[in-house]
Amino acid sequence: MQAIGYRSVPVGVGRRDKRGQPRPDGFKMEAIPSEANIVNEIFTRFASGESFFSIVNDLNRREVPGRFRKTKKWSAPTISRMSRNEKYVGRWIWNRTEHRRDPRTSKTRHLPKDPSKWHVIEDESLRIVPQELWEQVQGRLQQLENVWRRGRRKRGYESQRASRVLVYPRQLLSGAMTCGKCGGSIGEVSGHKGGYYGCVKARRSICDNRRLVRRKKAERLILTSLRDRILNPDSIEYVLQKIKTELDRSNSNLPGTIDLKMAVLKEQRRRVTNFLEVVAEGRGTRIITDALAASEGQVESLEAEIEILQRSSTESFQVPPRIWIEERIRDFQQTLELNTSLSALILRKVLGRIRLGSRSP
Repeated sequence: MQAIGYRSVPVGVGRRDKRGQPRPDGFKMEAIPSEANIVNEIFTRFASGESFFSIVNDLNRREVPGRFRKTKKWSAPTISRMSRNEKYVGRWIWNRTEHRRDPRTSKTRHLPKDPSKWHVIEDESLRIVPQELWEQVQGRLQQLENVWRRGRRKRGYESQRASRVLVYPRQLLSGAMTCGKCGGSIGEVSGHKGGYYGCVKARRSICDNRRLVRRKKAERLILTSLRDRILNPDSIEYVLQKIKTELDRSNSNLPGTIDLKMAVLKEQRRRVTNFLEVVAEGRGTRIITDALAASEGQVESLEAEIEILQRSSTESFQVPPRIWIEERIRDFQQTLELNTSLSALILRKVLGRIRLGSRSP
């Protein structure tokens, strides 16, 4: 089965089979616009901090169509494999493995080949995921690898394992602070009286830094200081310029987005027509009926999205007034807590590492 986002199309009809039917001269790969959108959505959401399970639950809730053999549902292993698939950046590899017969058991084994024997083709026309987005996803996958190493019967790894709060922070400052004793991550280690930050390794008895800091107090002090630094004329002007740049970029990309949505809509309408023909011929089944209903729903949703985008192209969006920006910065912590995990990852980049020392004897 081809990777999600691609399909194989016949090329030429210069040959005929034994029955005289035309046969293609070969096949070539091409990207499917509707599935390419889904692939980019998955990569973007994962790079921004969402987990595989969160993405899967949302895709299944929205009944986003996939391409599966046994089930119609998305799964975490599926998008995990997609996130590592180099085909999405236009790098296609063949001849990675070979079959060898074991003379002792007469069984055939599937073995990897030396990379020097691989057949590699790089084709930018088949790229779906931008290079920058691909690198962000690979970086996050490496973080996950440090937290949960793959492989069976791994021993002696507990003391070397990275902290889970580095990848999936639950509080605004989780992972932004490090232990001054062992260099490990600081996270919420106690829920008493609103919660306390402390060394995660100390909780597993790997570190002896037992110092605890009240979570609400630490967040209030650090975020208030950060808010005061942002609430100055130069910072406000910088925010306004960034908004203007983003609006200009969005408006310039709008025609391309509309064209892409139109291509997806055309594909979904074609699917609806095919399903209706099957039903009209009396070959309709429950699966066909469900697929028809799902495609019709996709068509309605796409038509509504395209209408909004076309209306937006005729409207002019203005940069918000300075007072509007200032009001939202004053409610800084409340805004960040709307998406704690994503905000924590952003704060980590802005603040850098905060060192929490051990209590003096």
